[in-house]
Amino acid sequence: MKREAKSVISKREILKVACGLFRTKGYEGTTMREIAEKAGMSLGAAYYHFRNKEDLIFEYYLHLEEESEREIPLILEKTKSSSERIAEAIYAKFQQLRADRELIQALAKVAADPKSPLSPLSKETADIRTRAIQLMDTLVQGTDLRVGKEIQPHLGAILWLYYMLMIFFWSHDRSSKQKRSETLVRLTTPLLSKLLSFTALPLTGKLNKTIAEALECALGIADD
Repeated sequence: MKREAKSVISKREILKVACGLFRTKGYEGTTMREIAEKAGMSLGAAYYHFRNKEDLIFEYYLHLEEESEREIPLILEKTKSSSERIAEAIYAKFQQLRADRELIQALAKVAADPKSPLSPLSKETADIRTRAIQLMDTLVQGTDLRVGKEIQPHLGAILWLYYMLMIFFWSHDRSSKQKRSETLVRLTTPLLSKLLSFTALPLTGKLNKTIAEALECALGIADD
């Protein structure tokens, strides 16, 4: 048990040090050797916990997702409005990432490469992406939002794509304390809910099927 606890502490220390270096030197400008040295351990010990820098980022992504999952029950208790819940989840993410904004910007450059395993649409991030999409589904359960039957299986994915778009905008927002991003979320979440509700109207089945096919195509980019 002591050995296991020590291993967890070591992993956390390596991740903390790595994130600090990624912020100051960039992801590509940081080496595993530098991470190990700053963490006060041998390179072999660092590789024991993480095979490479990508593993460190996957661990960081997982940490962020776990924090988001802990926030959801609080949001669910606060309101039953779909647009308000979506907005609250995004505001919480903004707050969570605020100290890491420069790191998110650095990772965005790497993740923008469609061949990068760090891409939100890569095979390597599939498990985390699935968890995030399921979280979005949970967010709107029991709310006022009603969508077409063709859209329902893809609702979480639609919300996740919107969620990621808002985070991307926030990471590049130069307004004071990123207030423009908060305003954009406040204005667009009700709009998104209304647009989605249109898919529940009669005679929208054909359009809904096209939307569903487009989503399957978009989320299947990394599989081709």
